[in-house]
Amino acid sequence: MKRLAAILIVLGAAQAHAQTTEILACARDPSSDACLAIPGGTQAPPPLWSADVSAGVAPRDGGPTGTYEALSLRRQLGRSYVQLGAVHYNTALQQGGISVPSNYGVGTVGFGGNYDGWVLDTYASYGRQTFGAVQDDGVTRPSTGIGGSPYWGGGVSFGRMFAASPRVFLTPTASVAYAWSRLLRPVPFLSGNADLDTSEPTWTTAGRLRLDWLPGHDRKSFVGLSVGALWSNNATSQIGGWGGGVSGTSAPTTSHVHDIWAEVGAHASLGVSRSLRLEATATRTLGLISGNGTTVGLGLRRSF
Repeated sequence: MKRLAAILIVLGAAQAHAQTTEILACARDPSSDACLAIPGGTQAPPPLWSADVSAGVAPRDGGPTGTYEALSLRRQLGRSYVQLGAVHYNTALQQGGISVPSNYGVGTVGFGGNYDGWVLDTYASYGRQTFGAVQDDGVTRPSTGIGGSPYWGGGVSFGRMFAASPRVFLTPTASVAYAWSRLLRPVPFLSGNADLDTSEPTWTTAGRLRLDWLPGHDRKSFVGLSVGALWSNNATSQIGGWGGGVSGTSAPTTSHVHDIWAEVGAHASLGVSRSLRLEATATRTLGLISGNGTTVGLGLRRSF
């Protein structure tokens, strides 16, 4: 079964969308009133709430295109924040010539902050994965196995922001994430065997370096690039061990294949007004064993 790590990348990107774009909003100290000065020299209390809506696509080379939509609500608590979010992700899981449409609905709670240049983001998620009709070499049929599975996971990212100049910042981070769900294992239509399901615990670690540039006199917008190296114990999950022909009784086996790959990305957060921001992200994987892909997203954030 392909794309386990790729799915986690998309879900993690959507869940952490608000966290990662916030670290440069006020340069080094997001609780400072000065960084929210109104043009003309007057001051206003910093907004304590923000709401974010985003959506994106995640095409895979030679494969299906996934889509996601995300909502989040954040409350600033001094230099820290708490956040609630929800993500819907739709994709198609593939195993040879068999495809299974899959929908994820995931809720997330997050906590983190910027502490004198040290940045922290954490999240915990719970949701459900629902399987659609199995598509087997042009034949569509209902599954003879499970119709869905719980999904839960969590992660933490920690890093340090360095000012290369008043307008250029470098932020190296290290992260680790865990997710668990079950995957439907459809068998060939004429095999005589019932569809199976397997447990898919997945660890993913990453090291990233982010470069941000703050253009303009008010420094309310920023654009940047990022590079990263990632490892997963379950970059792709394979099933084998069928035996005995149509009526065989040999039990199938599942193997989780680890992988190391690279990631490059670009991002921008543009201050449309004092309370409204337009955000864009694009990420590309390089060297992923289950097939490289691209994730592109757009978001709109309102502070109040």
